[in-house]
Amino acid sequence: MSRLLNDLYNLAGKNNNKAISHYNLALSSMQQKNFVNAIAYFHKSLKDDESGQMQSMIKPNLGLAYVMNGDFEKGIDELVGALNLNNSNEGIAFIHANLGYAYSQLKNYGLAILEYRKSLKYSPNNAQTHYALGMLYESKFQSDLASAELEKSISLDPENQIYQDAYESLSNMAALSLKVGRTAQPLLNLGLIVTPSYSLLEKDYFPLIIYIYPESPLRKLAKEGDYIKFVEKNENNKDKSIMELLDVPDGTKLNMVINSSKVTITTIPKITKKLNEEEKIKLYRSWFYSFDSRIVSIFETQIVKNKEEAGTKWGYEFESLIRSWSSYMKDPLFESAFALLMEFFQAYTYNDKPDEVHYEINLAKLNFSVITSTLINFFREIGFNESAKYFESKIKVNKPDLGNKPKKVGPIKTNMSDRKTK
Repeated sequence: MSRLLNDLYNLAGKNNNKAISHYNLALSSMQQKNFVNAIAYFHKSLKDDESGQMQSMIKPNLGLAYVMNGDFEKGIDELVGALNLNNSNEGIAFIHANLGYAYSQLKNYGLAILEYRKSLKYSPNNAQTHYALGMLYESKFQSDLASAELEKSISLDPENQIYQDAYESLSNMAALSLKVGRTAQPLLNLGLIVTPSYSLLEKDYFPLIIYIYPESPLRKLAKEGDYIKFVEKNENNKDKSIMELLDVPDGTKLNMVINSSKVTITTIPKITKKLNEEEKIKLYRSWFYSFDSRIVSIFETQIVKNKEEAGTKWGYEFESLIRSWSSYMKDPLFESAFALLMEFFQAYTYNDKPDEVHYEINLAKLNFSVITSTLINFFREIGFNESAKYFESKIKVNKPDLGNKPKKVGPIKTNMSDRKTK
């Protein structure tokens, strides 16, 4: 908790002695779990000395003090602000780890996973962070990922019985029943890649355009994220689906409706070239961005039944995107996409099969109990501008009711020495 204590002695005689004294008292209060006093002393120290060096020492710990005191909104804002200061790798790792802890207390497990992973980029040999991440994966029934993280924590701290007990408990995890989402389908005579996607308005599935080849006759007539809503039929194909109507030889004239616009094109010879890695990543990104407005449309839907139905169906599609994209996990945006997947992950068991866990990805069940400017910035940074605007309009300005603050998640604690083993 007091990882910056050593910096205090390096600053002795260089900075305001009063500021250092208040900083020291704040750290002592943190160790005594008197977080109210710690917050007060940190603020006094900042008032005494506003230099960048002191801010980089104080603000990460101030953010943690707020979090440990249950004031998650202020804590998260302080920690995120501290990332803009001149921090060492150790300091950055500390900030991200405590953001992970804060989000886990709010039951935002996806964002917590994202922050812990960021922490490990700056401090890859932190056994405690590997353990915390492993337990988050376990809570989401990601047994392979949980196992890998716990194995790493044990290799770094082989005498830690808590890590060993947690690893052994993985073998008792219930079996996970997977539902496979809908996958992308090429229409190479149209120069398109589409995925069957549910329309909330029409309550039916339509081809959603997720990639347009440069050679496509629809290049200037459509864009990624558009729906193909209608294709004209004749006597020979009146019983075919839209996907079947689009799978035609080159030279075929097609009258169709894209979103609400009527379009006429002639199909081209089948494109035979394969997408390279860069083009595939573009495909997954454009598919990912298509969920921005769709998430907002779910939240704006007033009828609960319609909201739940679309949320589940789009959830299967979102899962399909993640599974396809996972081959390119080095794409920085993938981790954010995976974080959102975990936010919408709903697991449940059947009474007659207690050892089997089923799950669904329901985009209607956003898990954010506290909407902050930090959360809004997260959506904005990943390109979800519509979502950012929506949550900005819903932001809770007042301090959360601490009488109903979220229960702490036992395994994901900054200080784990008092955690009972299983």
